[in-house]
Order: sequence, then structure tokens, then C-alpha cells
Amino acid sequence: MKAEAELDRLTALVENLLALARATDSGATAGRVDLAAVAGEAVSRWREAATASGKRLELSTRGDHTCGQSGRTSPRCWTT
Repeated sequence: MKAEAELDRLTALVENLLALARATDSGATAGRVDLAAVAGEAVSRWREAATASGKRLELSTRGDHTCGQSGRTSPRCWTT
């Protein structure tokens, strides 16, 4: 399903951003990204398509963790 591909894409994006952050000069400045907000936007984009195909998208943001799940996939979580 396309939503699962989007979740894979977002996972790869987060992992790449974290790798980039670790590799950059410690003197560089960076801004914070609200991962819960970004994930929420993705869920909003894909919820209608998921529902139309009989799937359910879930997003949980609790404390410093954001987790997403689509259909039968295992939840994917990130520390925010």
C-alpha cells in the first residue's frame, strides 16, 4: 500500500537526518523538527486512501516517542 511506502520513506528520511546530524560539525546550528507534526501531516494525507482500501492508519504521540502503524505492519517508533 502507498501509505506503507510513505512510512518507509519517512523512516529513511529520519534515519538519514540523524546520520547527517551526527556527521556534521559540532559548531553548526540546527533547528528542531516536530516529528509528531510531520508524521501527523503524513497520516492526514494518507488516511482517506487507507480507509478506502480497508486499512487503518494510527499515530500515537506520547511524551518523547512518536509511533505509527498501518494495517498489519509492526509499529515504527522514533524518539522525538
